[in-house]
Amino acid sequence: MRLVATLNRPATLGPPPATLRRASASGEVVRRRRAGGAGSRGTAAGLPEQELPILCRGAAAAFGAVLSLLAPMRWYAGGVPAALVLFLPPAAFCGGDGDALALWSLVCGLGALFNIGAAYAACAAVLGLLFRSLRPVALVVWIQIAHTLLGVAVPLLGRVGSRVPLDAAVGALVGILAGLIRTLTPPWPRPPNKRVCFSVLAGLLVAACAAPAFTAARPKRLALQHVSRDMEISRDSGLWVIPLDGSRLRGLGRALGRATPVACDKARPSCYLEYPWFFPFADIVRGDVWLDAPPPDLAGDKPASLALARNGDEVDVSVEGPSHMHVVLRGDVRSWSFAGVKRAPEPRRRAEGVYLAQLTCGRRRCSFRISVRVDGPLEVSLAAHRPVLTTEALENLRRDLPPWAVGAEWGKFVSELVLRSV
Repeated sequence: MRLVATLNRPATLGPPPATLRRASASGEVVRRRRAGGAGSRGTAAGLPEQELPILCRGAAAAFGAVLSLLAPMRWYAGGVPAALVLFLPPAAFCGGDGDALALWSLVCGLGALFNIGAAYAACAAVLGLLFRSLRPVALVVWIQIAHTLLGVAVPLLGRVGSRVPLDAAVGALVGILAGLIRTLTPPWPRPPNKRVCFSVLAGLLVAACAAPAFTAARPKRLALQHVSRDMEISRDSGLWVIPLDGSRLRGLGRALGRATPVACDKARPSCYLEYPWFFPFADIVRGDVWLDAPPPDLAGDKPASLALARNGDEVDVSVEGPSHMHVVLRGDVRSWSFAGVKRAPEPRRRAEGVYLAQLTCGRRRCSFRISVRVDGPLEVSLAAHRPVLTTEALENLRRDLPPWAVGAEWGKFVSELVLRSV
């Protein structure tokens, strides 16, 4: 504003000149820019930019948990639409990656349509590095890398099971990756349309939950073992079916209608003594069942054998069987030694209260002799596996399973269990 004085009139306030108005506006812009500098930048949502990665991680992890509760493992079979549910929250909350998300969706759709996979990733990465205006392309590449990580992590995790639902675990992992990636990208001039983002998110969430949990292209992993057991006072045989993911055996009731749940406590020694585990991961297995079946045909091979001989506090353990075996011991074991081995590892008690030793010789038939020093009684269980041998009962079970539960077995083979005590 300015003072205006005229002849015979008092001084009054009048409108400022145009140049002063422009200078004032320029000063306001400068003040706003300074106020919104690197130390206190904000977003369209009114949040400091430093808090955005936390929101990205939290949003993706939350939607991973939602998928886990509503439909475990569905995004694994759902492909791009279901995986986008985990990627869209970071894009929706990070203030401006809508264009990158649209490009990512288009590329993934074309890749799925023409089965070209991620062949474009290297080219896009080079373009994103060469041209500053193509930074979103580099962001898309990083999202594709995270998506590929999902495709690798799920089958690997499915091989060994998991203590937590894979959806929540991978959702949190994706959220962390998306948050870290977002910190490397510059702010965008305009935020995405929140209504559009949330509408698409809701549609994708419904599509992900409506999709089948597994498909023939992404089958469920099972461990199938045809087992014969010699429990010293009883004998039996059957098919042991172990699920390796959080959905357990859901949807397999028709093929496993006559099966009974395995009743052993996975945290107690009896489970390792009474069942032939290929690897010692009983504590992360849930929902395994037993289906009675005739004894397996060993294709002319001799059955595995286990013999114990005691002399005071020393017990000689004689083992003979195929190349892949292990022994489980329960008792107060003080030390052990292996014939032909100069320096054996010290016995280490597992949390389940047992000692375990893996045995192999690389030949068709192996024999071992173990000397165990123990106070009090000793129980020994021998598990002998023939990983390349299948049976008619196993193949009949595979034919009864739906297509989405066949073809990705962690193993389908014959196992023997022999239990002795002294």
